[in-house]
Amino acid sequence: MGLPSETLLVANGIPHPADSVDMEAYALAKVCLHEQIPFACVKYITDGADGAASCDWENNLKDAAMAFSRLILKFQ
Repeated sequence: MGLPSETLLVANGIPHPADSVDMEAYALAKVCLHEQIPFACVKYITDGADGAASCDWENNLKDAAMAFSRLILKFQ
């Protein structure tokens, strides 16, 4: 447990074999965990959150859309 995100996840009883933590969906996940409701979140990381983020986002948007399309089609 070296990363703060791992500490947070372990403290809340959530396994942490992940490369990133989605802070925006955390509140939803926490409520679902508390209410024992299944929850899943899929996120596509398009940029490195640095000075090139806006360019990276534009360059990766099409790839993200295609990845989500493929994922959605698997569940139909």
